[in-house]
Amino acid sequence: MPNSKWQIVIQCGAAVALILSSLHGCKHASDDAGSELQHTPGKTVFAGRYPQFPVWSEVADKDLGKESNLTISDTDLDTVKMPQVVQFQSQIDKLHAAIVKSTGQNIPRPKLIVRGSTKDPNAFVLSVPYCLPIEFKWDDALPQVRVLWPTRGTTTPINPQRMDESLCRPVGKLTDNEASALISEVFGFDSNCVTTTGGASGTQASRLDKKCLTAALATNENALIKMVGGGTLVVIPSTLNWIFMTPAMLRMPEDQALALVFHELAHYYRAHMTFGRGYDYFYLLDAERNESKAPTPLDRSHPLYKLGLELKGVMYGGALTPEQLALLKQAKEGRLGFYTTEQEADELALEYLKTMGKKPASLADALLAVLSGDDRTPYPYPEELMPRYKACADQRAKGFPQFVGVGYYDDPHHSLCYRIYNIEREIKAHGY
Repeated sequence: MPNSKWQIVIQCGAAVALILSSLHGCKHASDDAGSELQHTPGKTVFAGRYPQFPVWSEVADKDLGKESNLTISDTDLDTVKMPQVVQFQSQIDKLHAAIVKSTGQNIPRPKLIVRGSTKDPNAFVLSVPYCLPIEFKWDDALPQVRVLWPTRGTTTPINPQRMDESLCRPVGKLTDNEASALISEVFGFDSNCVTTTGGASGTQASRLDKKCLTAALATNENALIKMVGGGTLVVIPSTLNWIFMTPAMLRMPEDQALALVFHELAHYYRAHMTFGRGYDYFYLLDAERNESKAPTPLDRSHPLYKLGLELKGVMYGGALTPEQLALLKQAKEGRLGFYTTEQEADELALEYLKTMGKKPASLADALLAVLSGDDRTPYPYPEELMPRYKACADQRAKGFPQFVGVGYYDDPHHSLCYRIYNIEREIKAHGY
């Protein structure tokens, strides 16, 4: 979805939690790059230990509206029969067969649907909630909310009005030890810090040791838990087997639209909607980066690590202060990278395109086309930090002789020109 009037992005469409595993357990490509899938879809610690929470949830057409909490009309459902959607679906089915064969996993078949009226090209994946009626507290002095939905390794309270609790899928009662371990994994706390006890009425309550809370807050990575003291319902999202796209994507060249669909399929197969941690970390974006695996996280003692934490507080969408501009320029000069699910989805989409015999560069073409529409709107940010269409197209035509900075660090979506720059680097590194 668009996250400001200045930047259109292709993204997941809900407050989500990310998978616990990182890319370091992936298979690597052989010399004939793209001949095998390098990433293992949906590989998580969580799913194996707690089978009550499926990585993916398969939903029938007739139940899509109820399970997605969207208003799905018969007209929306009819779009699955549109010729272009049928063509895209056939490509999805071929890729799906290759992934199932490669991984040996019983992954539900993803289905494509057109929905929405926005004029912008956009696509997203949603989740369905599994809810645990466990009271989880860490600070009695702070307000307690009804719903806690773990997002990106932090604890983000979700307004109860934004979620109809009748949508919650029931979960069988966990033992106290299972509940403690589960909450530790999902929210990113040390397993020795969480204690769960059963109440007389059969309810369960978990508490986080204050010393562990202090340690978590000291990193500034769980700063959002300062806002609330706990919740009475913990939500575990499961990835829905539907890919949504807006009608504007049907007006794009077919190869570009398919590339954006494959970006969403990366979110789907890696189950980015499901579970806890392993992303949103800083790294050095070196010219000699080892492309055979995810980049190495930056050590917390590195000066740029502290800078990255500061930049997470520089919100996208408003005028920047001179101090904020200076920080962003410093990050660019230091080549500070920020590895997120969006970057992984771009990189995986290239792999999928190559696997299917398509042109991986079509993803960069698509993002450049989206960026071209950006020139029609006011833009308050310096080109040196976030190049617009003309500057980005010129750099791309010359093979990106200059480094393109990430842009903003408060969002998993990087600047569109950085994404194009990174895609071109991946194509070159893997020989796509």
